Amino acid sequence: ISAALAYMHGRLTENPSLERIAEQCGLSPSRFVEAFKEQMGITPHAYITNLKIDSAKILLKNPENSVTDVAMQLNFSSGNHFSEVFKRYTGCTPSQYRGRE
Repeated sequence: ISAALAYMHGRLTENPSLERIAEQCGLSPSRFVEAFKEQMGITPHAYITNLKIDSAKILLKNPENSVTDVAMQLNFSSGNHFSEVFKRYTGCTPSQYRGRE
C-alpha cells in the first residue's frame, strides 16, 4: 500500500486510474481496494479526494488563485463540481473557506 500512496501523492493532478494504482502494488483492482480500505480505513477514491481538498485549501490561501483555477489545477471536471466536492468534505464552499482565512 505504501507504493500506492507514493504513486497517488506524486500524481495527484493526473487522476490516476484505479488499475494503474493497483498495478503499483502488484494487485488486481478489486484486491487493491479491499487491502487499501483495510489498511487506511477509506477507499482509494476518498483518499485521493481528501488529498485534493487538502491541496485546495493551500491553493485557496493565495488570493491570485481563483476557485476555477484551483479546480483546474487539481483536475476537477469543472469549478462547480470542485465546489460541490469541497463543500461535501469541508462543510463550506471554497469561497466561504477563503473568507475565513
